[in-house]
Amino acid sequence: MAQTLENTATGTAAGLLDGRRFAGVILEKGQTSGDADTLVFADGRFSSTACEEYGYGGAPYTATREGDAIRFSCETRSSRYGSLEWNGQVRGDKLDATVIRRDEGKPPQEYWAVAGQD
Repeated sequence: MAQTLENTATGTAAGLLDGRRFAGVILEKGQTSGDADTLVFADGRFSSTACEEYGYGGAPYTATREGDAIRFSCETRSSRYGSLEWNGQVRGDKLDATVIRRDEGKPPQEYWAVAGQD
């Protein structure tokens, strides 16, 4: 994996999670089952294979190192279903994230993504 240049003032780095893939599940908050998902970080972009079928493409992500965790955020968009706001962390080989779906004229929906390094 290529090294990235870290900004020591903010603890952020371009492409901090690049080259990592996580296989798991995305599910609506309060549910016990959901859709299989692979979360991919590559070339400064993030994508979700489960969300691609709904028209959500990849998007640039930001990442910050905080102790033994890396926090990340991203917003992916679909012309049909609105936006997904991803906020999560990677600790070791585990990824946990909350995902807020915002679609015009509808209340926000909250999802969870839980995955292990693929």
